[in-house]
Amino acid sequence: MTCFNCNCYLADYRGKDSNTWTLNKSWEWVDLSPLGRVASLYFTMESSRPGERGPKTPTYFCLDRLTVLTAPSSVEEAVAPAVKAYYDRAAGVVRVESDRRVDATLYSLSGTPVVTQPIDGTATIDMTAYPSGVYVIRCGEYRVKIVK
Repeated sequence: MTCFNCNCYLADYRGKDSNTWTLNKSWEWVDLSPLGRVASLYFTMESSRPGERGPKTPTYFCLDRLTVLTAPSSVEEAVAPAVKAYYDRAAGVVRVESDRRVDATLYSLSGTPVVTQPIDGTATIDMTAYPSGVYVIRCGEYRVKIVK
């Protein structure tokens, strides 16, 4: 088992001098590509203020734009277009990237098509007019759940 240790502090109040204390107010980008082939990811949370029933400070993290790639199991999969799609919450759009022309269809959770748009390269699907909820975007054989 290979272990990749990455310490990212949301807040660091370990020093006695308050001038050395830090509070992270931005994203911490962590490149996991040096791990190579990975079967699973495991995250732990610790606090500088442990308590009897757990940490006395909030523990949380966000995982955004995680891309999972799998090796193709057949020749047909190897020639399938490479497609990526993710919801950009700040802009209110779904960003879609494809190495070939593909139709991207956004479905409501009930399976009803909401919008279909041809994608050739990089494009966005504006979701600002749609209500909050769970959607699925399908681009060829690629599918991903979008939570707005």
